[in-house]
Amino acid sequence: MAMFGPTGRPPFGGRRRVRRRVAAAAAGLAVLGLVIGELAVQVERSGAPSSRRASASYVAAASPLLEESAQLAPVLRALRQDGPTMQRQALEAELALLRQASSQEEAAGARLSLAPPSRAAASLLGAVLEDRSAGVRLVAAGLEAAMGPDGPGLAQALRDLEAAGRRLLAADAAYRRLLETLPGGAGALPRGGWIAAPSAWRPAALASWARALASSPTLRAQPALQILAVSLQPPPVRVRGLAPPVTTTTTPTTSTATTTTSTASATGPSPTKAPTTTTSSRGHAPTPPSTTVAPTTSTLQLPPAGSVAELAGTATVRVAVVVRNAGNVALSGVRVRAALAELGRAAVVASTAEVRSLAAGGSRYLLVGPLDVRTGARYELTVRAAAEGAVAKVALRLDVVR
Repeated sequence: MAMFGPTGRPPFGGRRRVRRRVAAAAAGLAVLGLVIGELAVQVERSGAPSSRRASASYVAAASPLLEESAQLAPVLRALRQDGPTMQRQALEAELALLRQASSQEEAAGARLSLAPPSRAAASLLGAVLEDRSAGVRLVAAGLEAAMGPDGPGLAQALRDLEAAGRRLLAADAAYRRLLETLPGGAGALPRGGWIAAPSAWRPAALASWARALASSPTLRAQPALQILAVSLQPPPVRVRGLAPPVTTTTTPTTSTATTTTSTASATGPSPTKAPTTTTSSRGHAPTPPSTTVAPTTSTLQLPPAGSVAELAGTATVRVAVVVRNAGNVALSGVRVRAALAELGRAAVVASTAEVRSLAAGGSRYLLVGPLDVRTGARYELTVRAAAEGAVAKVALRLDVVR
């Protein structure tokens, strides 16, 4: 695959340091004006001729901004190289970081108050930062389209990525001209642009990249919901049918690095392995027995699955639900429905609560109801969460007693 910039992949630790620097850059842009002002004052106090002072002052003001901008190139390069093998959430986080940092740098460039040595210098600096920010936004749009549905998504992805390449190449061209307009005073500025291999942004290379992104199993949208917890309000006065905890016990074992004795059947349909006994040369005591309790359900359900909850002294019940986005894409319009079906009758009462947006990995607490109940009736409660093809459901029994 054609690469963005140098073809070598930076080591993991190096890439992590780059990301930390980019994050620090986004935060540091808030105080960049103070640094620029101090640098400019120091240059003005020097004894250099006025034309050279103007150029040096402008370089001193622009240098921190352009150095921070240069830190974004390795991050974008890593996305260009590793995008198809990344996890979707990690890739989206990198894109968000690039968008935020490049946008802040563009805004900081527009706020530079120091007079440039020429109109051309001011125009070129603005073009560099504007084209880089726009290029990042177009890259993000192209990747999002490539990771979406097949068909029009790939076509749109290619259009966005080609447009991104044009803006990024234009930014590099403007940056070279900016350096040329500051003769003798551009030594403190970064020398290179963002794109070292323009061929990586030709249509054929970009189409191959978009197809790799679209076919990546780690980037494919996987919507999923999970109901983490369900409880009743008011709480049950009694719970029937609780299953006893299942326990397993392991026998004591003494470890060693020198001697092991074991016996096992080498043939037969059901091999049986005898306990292993070893002796430690360091005299370690045998490992004590360990006991584990097997969980009854993956949902923290109160009352637990398979039991019957008894409610008393109430004509309504509310259902507290914690729902989690267990997929790798944000979900919108997550609807949580609690339905009470009275056993032996066709009557069903239901209530619904909705979460407008739930980020990947995020969770939300909801209180659904109230649902009307009557004394002496037996019910089956079904809690269902659904959004954009993702569904999760749990059920439990409850009786309403006097």
